[in-house]
Amino acid sequence: MWTWHWGGGPGVMAYGSWWIGGVMTIVFWALVIAGIVLLVRALTSPGRTWARAEESRAMAILEERFARGEITAEEFRHMRDELRQSRRSSV
Repeated sequence: MWTWHWGGGPGVMAYGSWWIGGVMTIVFWALVIAGIVLLVRALTSPGRTWARAEESRAMAILEERFARGEITAEEFRHMRDELRQSRRSSV
């Protein structure tokens, strides 16, 4: 259906692109909902990311102590295995 506007030409509706507005509305609300879901998940489970950061920090400290010669290879392996075991039991 042709519609005429003040400019003297056919409006946007005349070219069959009316459906783009509907699709964009759906995309907009899907992105808003996905953002809310991701925000809620991030705020309700901060322990996971903190636990990983603490674990990698602990491993870095352990490697530094071994590199400086503060602990033996046997102690290093034992402590490394303990860290890995604690990670598996917490996941």
